[in-house]
Amino acid sequence: MLSKCNNYIMENVYQNIDPVTQTEIIDLWTTARVLDSQGAENRVHEVLFTIKNSSGLLCGVNTVYVDSFMAKGNYYYYMRAFIRSEDRGVSGLLLSLSTKTISFLETYRSSASSPKGILIIAENQKIWRKGYRRYLGRHGWNYLGMGPKGNHVWYYNFDRSLMPADIVLRFQPRQPNPFT
Repeated sequence: MLSKCNNYIMENVYQNIDPVTQTEIIDLWTTARVLDSQGAENRVHEVLFTIKNSSGLLCGVNTVYVDSFMAKGNYYYYMRAFIRSEDRGVSGLLLSLSTKTISFLETYRSSASSPKGILIIAENQKIWRKGYRRYLGRHGWNYLGMGPKGNHVWYYNFDRSLMPADIVLRFQPRQPNPFT
């Protein structure tokens, strides 16, 4: 499945990555020093979308993996994204990637764990600008608060429900909510 945003092409490669693309992804991460070669080898099977520029050069990926959140049996997809520094700031690219990820995972649903939704634990604070925060809120994402490492945590439940109060209370922001 190919999608286009500006002059970038996003391709869904989830659980169907050819060896050439695997090598490109590992090179992308190791060249940018995001991951060492062992970490890249371990994570490459989690890639959902690749992002290529108009020249066909791989410039970004997003990954998802399933894990429990705050309680045994409370499964979510954890989503991460990496875009080369030269290609960051392209209007609409991360927003389009997020929308396509939700659309795919809502229908895909991993078999045994049946995730309730998607979590983003923001490692890169630069992407949490007002415009992106507003976008997340308008498109069903909910701000949970600050995680233990000070990262902002967002979630999207496939059934559009809110997180239970006992979990929300554990994530009360240590400072006023910067997203309101």
